[in-house]
Amino acid sequence: MRRKPPTRLARISGAVLLAGVLTSCSSSSTSTTSSTPPTGTLITIVTDVPICNAISANVVVQDLNFTQVQGGARVPYLNTTSAFAPEIRLNLQQLRDFSTILYTFPVRAGSYREADVSFELAQLAAYDPTLSPPVHSFLPSFTNANPIVPINPPLIITANQANVMVVDFDVLRMLATDVAGNLTGKITPLLNITQLSATSPGGAANPNGFIELDDLWGFVRSVSTTNTTSNASYTGSFQMQFLSPSTADAPEVPVNMTATTSKVGFADLGHLLPNSYVEVDAILDGQGNLAAKTVEVQAVESPFPTQSGV
Repeated sequence: MRRKPPTRLARISGAVLLAGVLTSCSSSSTSTTSSTPPTGTLITIVTDVPICNAISANVVVQDLNFTQVQGGARVPYLNTTSAFAPEIRLNLQQLRDFSTILYTFPVRAGSYREADVSFELAQLAAYDPTLSPPVHSFLPSFTNANPIVPINPPLIITANQANVMVVDFDVLRMLATDVAGNLTGKITPLLNITQLSATSPGGAANPNGFIELDDLWGFVRSVSTTNTTSNASYTGSFQMQFLSPSTADAPEVPVNMTATTSKVGFADLGHLLPNSYVEVDAILDGQGNLAAKTVEVQAVESPFPTQSGV
C-alpha cells in the first residue's frame, strides 16, 4: 500500500503527516548518531450501521492520532497540515453495512490504548415526504468534535508488517432525533476501534487474509500491468480512489489483479480506462495487499466530479 504524494492544498474530510521521532545518542564528544523508531503500515477500514431516514451523512475526519499504553506524546497517523491536506470525505450513510478503506500509512511500532479523532462539519440530509423535493438538509453541529476513543484490547502495531484496524461508526446513535424520531442535525461521534488478524487463533493463515471486502466503490486513477508485490500470482494493478472523488489529492490504494479475477466491462488491464467508476470485491491479503475477485466497470466519469461518495 502507498499514498499519492501531495500536489496541492485541499480540505480534509474524514488525512497525514507521520512525524518521525528521532532518538539521538552521543557516542563521543564529537559524534552523534540517530535512529528512527521502527514502523508498521496501518490500514484503516471504516464501516457503519446506517439510520433509515438519513439520505446523506457526510463527516470530515480531520485528524486521527494514538496514545501508547505507557502514555506519553500522541503518535500521529492521519493529520491535516499546511503542506499536505488531501480531502478524505466519509458519507457514512452510503456505506450501508459495507466497508471501505479510509487510509493507509506507517505508524510507530507499539501498543496503543486510545485514539484521538478530530471531525469537521460536512452535511446531513434526510428524507422528508412533506417537502418537494422530499429532502431536508440540515446545518449539522457536533456535540463533541474531538472525541477520545478507548481501544480495548489495545491496538498493536508490529514493525515491518501490515496491520489492520476497523473503525465502526454507530450512525444510528450518532444522529440525534426529537421525540417524533426526526433528525435534529446534532451529531455525537460514536465509534469503536478493533484490530483484525490475518491468522486464526491457532496461528493458521486465514484463506481470505485480514478481511473480505465486497462492494468497494471508487475511481480508477492509473493502471499498471507490472506486479510490484512479492505475490507471484498478481498480474498487475490499478490505483483506486475510494473516498472524495471531488478531490485530486485523496489517497489512492493499489488493487491487484490475478488470472482468476472476474472482469466485467473490460477485457484486461490494458483496456481499463483511467477515471472509470468501478465496483470491486476483494480480499485484503496477509501482506496488506488488495486482491480483486471481481472488478466491474460502472461508467467512465470526468476526473474529479463534484459529487462526493464512498
